[in-house]
Amino acid sequence: MIAEEPRYVLQLAKELKVSQQTVLKHLDLLQQHGFISMFLAGSELAAPQRKYYELARSLYLRVGMAKNVIRFSIDKVRHKKRASKISAVKDLKAKEERLRSKVSQKRLLRFQRKF
Repeated sequence: MIAEEPRYVLQLAKELKVSQQTVLKHLDLLQQHGFISMFLAGSELAAPQRKYYELARSLYLRVGMAKNVIRFSIDKVRHKKRASKISAVKDLKAKEERLRSKVSQKRLLRFQRKF
């Protein structure tokens, strides 16, 4: 999920259908080991800044299993640099606004059909 775009804890908890505490525990562990990073970004609403989490490095994990043998291999994934964190957050907000607009239009159409 955070490999696609930065996300904040509540987003992840809702999408995964688990508690925020569970998400935070996993994020802390991933951050300690350098797999993800965190940054703060403001909100357009009168709300405190949110902590966004993003992928710090990409890798492939392969597991090979045979009778009495298990092998693990980790390969780095080369990928192009993402846009700045601020632009990533702006992109997220734009997507959210487009979705809200679509939902509002659908509600308006349903309301108009009733009358």
